[in-house]
Amino acid sequence: MDIKFGRKEPRFYPTQNGMVPSATTVLSVLNKPMLMPWAANCAVDYVIDKSDVNSTLSGELGTWKCYDAYCHILDEARTAYKRESKESMNYGTYIHTLCKYYFETGTEIESPHEMTDKLMKSFYVWYKKHSVVPLETETAVYGDSYAGRVDLVCLMRQYWMSKKWCENNGYEWHRGIEKERTVILIDFKTGKGSYYTDWPLQIAGYRKAVPFDLNHHGILKFNKETMKVNFKCFSPSYENDYKSFMDLVRFYWRQNQWKGKNENVHITM
Repeated sequence: MDIKFGRKEPRFYPTQNGMVPSATTVLSVLNKPMLMPWAANCAVDYVIDKSDVNSTLSGELGTWKCYDAYCHILDEARTAYKRESKESMNYGTYIHTLCKYYFETGTEIESPHEMTDKLMKSFYVWYKKHSVVPLETETAVYGDSYAGRVDLVCLMRQYWMSKKWCENNGYEWHRGIEKERTVILIDFKTGKGSYYTDWPLQIAGYRKAVPFDLNHHGILKFNKETMKVNFKCFSPSYENDYKSFMDLVRFYWRQNQWKGKNENVHITM
């Protein structure tokens, strides 16, 4: 499961004008956390209703023990999403830590955890193929009344910009483009499913905030199904993604300033 149910606790960054929310805290306005336990309980209640356990109990001690175990499992199922979410967040932090260590030391670590070892080996191959040269790692950046922490700004070769990719995204293609080096912002994500719709908004906010003249930005996904890392560029939708992100920043402040927090922070409406 990706980190979607149960976001991290709200995070804020200090500025001269007060505290500002992190990009992920801003994006939390898209979630409806109260619906998560409701949905989990609906699923469990549905299983109970359809299983018709009570009518099959014979009254024997062994049967009642099975029934107690059955009820215990169902009770645990009601909060399973919380445990999965926490595990996913911890795993994402672990992957980030291994990548940061590699950036700083160039040392490839063999992990005793099979999935992690496969993902990191795929990462090392990707890193070398694109001739990545880190410029900034795990760096705090500050935008218009929001902040965040950027995973990686680097120089790299743009092998992903094939002729078809350029045609589809409005970029001029020419021979040798795969050998050109570009300055790019990259955010790391771990998960199994598709790319979440708020990821491009988050990284667009980061791109606007970094003090670099960037050529591209994208997400490097550590896919726990394929055991591979895949890079996806989101530069073509940058302007629209950033406008959408700033709409959420404004909404966040409208929803939170009345609570008496950060009254001194104002943004351009």
